[in-house]
Amino acid sequence: MYTRVKFVNNEYQTQEFRDDVNKAVIELEKQNIIELEKTKQANIDEIVELMEEECNNGTRVFCIDHLHYFEFDSSKERLDLQIQNVMHKINEVARKRNVAVILVAHYKNNRDRK
Repeated sequence: MYTRVKFVNNEYQTQEFRDDVNKAVIELEKQNIIELEKTKQANIDEIVELMEEECNNGTRVFCIDHLHYFEFDSSKERLDLQIQNVMHKINEVARKRNVAVILVAHYKNNRDRK
């Protein structure tokens, strides 16, 4: 069993570790991917609930893509604080349930917008 911190910090460099990662990739390729409804923005509370449910089913790795599609309330606090709260909620699940979470966002630099 590899520890999360050493894994995240890329401290494992043995051939045995690389073999284990390759085996994991082969196994993960066979697994199901849960896709959320694509016609609406994702709600963080629904994501956290789904993550908790999937943890109970044995899921150990989550990849959450398109973070920029999360539902944010423009009438409330600043957007950066809302994003920070989303990250805290996801991190809370990761730490509590000892799972890995990969987060992906596709933000453009403001100067690229026209």
